[in-house]
Amino acid sequence: MDEQTRKERIGQIRGFVGLALAVAWIAYWWAKLEAAKQAALAQPCDPGFFGKAMDVVAGAGSACRSAAENQFAGGMFGAVITAPLAFLVAHMVARWRVGQLVAHEAYVNAHAERQRQQDHQKALDQLGDAAALEASASRRENDRHELITRLGAVDDQLIVLEGETEPDRVTRIKMSISQALREIDAKFTDDELQALAAAHPAIRQRVDRTLADMCRLGLEGGRQHQDLAGMFGRGGTTEADRALDLS
Repeated sequence: MDEQTRKERIGQIRGFVGLALAVAWIAYWWAKLEAAKQAALAQPCDPGFFGKAMDVVAGAGSACRSAAENQFAGGMFGAVITAPLAFLVAHMVARWRVGQLVAHEAYVNAHAERQRQQDHQKALDQLGDAAALEASASRRENDRHELITRLGAVDDQLIVLEGETEPDRVTRIKMSISQALREIDAKFTDDELQALAAAHPAIRQRVDRTLADMCRLGLEGGRQHQDLAGMFGRGGTTEADRALDLS
């Protein structure tokens, strides 16, 4: 609530409450003075010397009735001239009430702002979670593609090895196979490799075929065969053994 609105609200409340209090004040005194006047008229009175003279001129009881009416009029005059004090009281009531409204509005606005911030943070968290899931899925897909590519490089070397008879060439091909396996071992842990194999049948099939090709080409029990089998939990060397050899 801005200052202009605050002043307008105070003025509205002051006017309504002040008018109501002023009317109630005057009505109260009118009822009280009227009852007092009627009680005075009902009681015998001694008008005094001048009152008796008035009774002679204006009729019996005129003096007492005039005195009661004058007392009533004086009381009502006092009630009317003090009635504006009701607006002073109403002004204090209005300030108090508007203060309550301002405090309530500030509380509501603060609560709404906190709720907005919480909703915003929740939305950011949800976006972050979604982005993290997407990034994780993308990384797993990249890992799958890279592993298949590296296993394919091993298969390519086995195909070359199958038709090679020259000892030097055979040795170099086996060294290339060992290098390809070391690159896989450096990129992935055994747990990661086995998780990828469990999640993707194509990887399991390629590993099975590669191991079978190694056996068919006389590499069964050799270091290349043992390393590949160990990486995918098929026996063979352990991750610790391979790390020790590299050190």
